[in-house]
Amino acid sequence: MTYALIDNSTLTAVQRLSGDVTSRSRDGVDIDIIALENLVQAILFYDQILSIDDYKEPHRQSRSEKFSFIRFLKKEDLGLNDIQQQADEEANHIRPTIRGGEFANEEFQKFIESLKTHMVCTWDISSSVYHLTLKMLGEKDSEEFEKYGNLA
Repeated sequence: MTYALIDNSTLTAVQRLSGDVTSRSRDGVDIDIIALENLVQAILFYDQILSIDDYKEPHRQSRSEKFSFIRFLKKEDLGLNDIQQQADEEANHIRPTIRGGEFANEEFQKFIESLKTHMVCTWDISSSVYHLTLKMLGEKDSEEFEKYGNLA
């Protein structure tokens, strides 16, 4: 038997496309369409579709009813709470630092360079409040830009 694991982000994207969930912006429609394609492929090519039942408590029941063809698994039954705690502890040790427009951490610098992207910090205004925003720029017409441009 083959299984497909679908995450909550994919299900939310499908709900945005169907109009069940409101979207703050139309910028993510391309990504929502890709999520729908992934769900359709899971329906067509896998015997069973699974998802971790860790969505927001007020919407958990309606989500499982909306996607009744998905088998929702409890985090506790899979021991995922312990894994989440360990992952949180490890993530707390990671502190990417930017100095002079470059990552001070060598591993982050290598990762960004491998993506062939450039990072820029800009001050953007929204509702009369300025926010410092980190933006990633890719080289237009490059292979990486074609692959990751829509996602970025």
